[in-house]
Amino acid sequence: MRRFRIIRSLIGTMFVLALSSGVLLATEPAGGEMSSPASDWLIETIDATREVGYNVSVATDPETGHTYISYYEGVDGDLWLARTGAPNGNCGPGNTWECQVLDSDGVVGKNSSITVCGTGPVASLYISYHDVTTGSLKVVEGEIDRATGVFTYNADIVELGDTGLGYHYGTRTAVGCHRLVGNPHVLYQVELTGDKNVRYATRANPLGTGNCGEGNAAGMWQCSHLHGGAGVGDFLDIYVEDSGSVHMAFFTAEETDTFPIWGYRVGSGGQGCNGSDQWICHAITNPGNDTGEYISLGIASITERHLAYRNATTESLEWATYVAGTDGNCGPFDWYRCEGIDDMGSGAMPSGIDIEIDDGGNPVIVYQDASSGDLDLKIARPLGGLSWPAAGNCGPLSPMFFPTWLCETLDAGDINHAEAAGGLSVAMNANGEAAVAYRELFGIPPDEGRLKIAIEPISIFLDGFETGNTSRWSTTVP
Repeated sequence: MRRFRIIRSLIGTMFVLALSSGVLLATEPAGGEMSSPASDWLIETIDATREVGYNVSVATDPETGHTYISYYEGVDGDLWLARTGAPNGNCGPGNTWECQVLDSDGVVGKNSSITVCGTGPVASLYISYHDVTTGSLKVVEGEIDRATGVFTYNADIVELGDTGLGYHYGTRTAVGCHRLVGNPHVLYQVELTGDKNVRYATRANPLGTGNCGEGNAAGMWQCSHLHGGAGVGDFLDIYVEDSGSVHMAFFTAEETDTFPIWGYRVGSGGQGCNGSDQWICHAITNPGNDTGEYISLGIASITERHLAYRNATTESLEWATYVAGTDGNCGPFDWYRCEGIDDMGSGAMPSGIDIEIDDGGNPVIVYQDASSGDLDLKIARPLGGLSWPAAGNCGPLSPMFFPTWLCETLDAGDINHAEAAGGLSVAMNANGEAAVAYRELFGIPPDEGRLKIAIEPISIFLDGFETGNTSRWSTTVP
């Protein structure tokens, strides 16, 4: 079987070091997925009406490859969904996407997170988000007919807030689900009269016996406390393995230092999480640094875990990976390796970080770079995960003192607009290509927001190559 890329053909079958040229180069690792330089990516505007694109989150269907984006509309305060594969398109280039409002009951849809999972003819879709009007955590539960694209859903309250008493559930949210079974898992922040906590909700078993959920969702969810303290949950993420193992990460602050926490659900006998023995938690401290803003989690396996976040002390993108104490410099017993990847700029200007893991087990990090003042959308990848000759320009140095990562601009901002202002998100499709959803803030007041997507070039497969049939092509892996 041979595989070709639209736009250009990539060659190279192994990772090489070109020491004679004085730079570190990379081509495709053996057995790895193909990848593309940022200059080859396709940039599209999905929704350019109203003030859109806040709190964006993207997911792809693991079976069909269709893309789903949840986002907040800032004029009316509504939750929106943009997707491919719908029967009737009404947005995006050539109306190939469908944009629809999912919840308009009050001011809803802030800090949304989306996931798509399940096998068979029907996919499960979940969106967690905050209802500002009632102070509640809400979840959209939807089903997608994979053959027709028909989408049905309901929006339920998982934990009911009370704004009069200062009870706000879901001020930050992250949702994941089991790729095969489809069960949802939600990590969310709670603000109770000024105090902040992180809580976890999942499907009650048996159904109807849970301790949370309102109305039709009463008893359908089981909610539990995980951690409390200063700044806890201002940034958070969750990941569900195919095995059913659940990982989480969240930001916290203690005294003058801030740091991320990684957690792993064990059911009982856990330690390190304030108030819960169902989880094992590690504080990924980097002494003398304030770290953890925009925390994002990427998991290849229980022993292959990656975190990306902002180091406020060095004003940089930082990456932490589990090394089991072999070469660590942070975390408990130096079990983690923390490395600076690229500058991000100062203050509150950067607008997000998100990480995914490609099919070769390599981290793919998207982020907003405010260091130049132009607010660019960028992508960082280790050279070992690239499939074309490239010189490293960022990240930790090799033993020969060459940069081992490549940081590229996906979409450049300028004095009149910013890329990813208001949020960004990355997802991998079934073929291993990335899709990055983000918000473009365009113009000097009155400002205008646009929902955009950067798409890695699509892989196509010559299905009949071995038999000499050069007319049969497909986007499905044979």
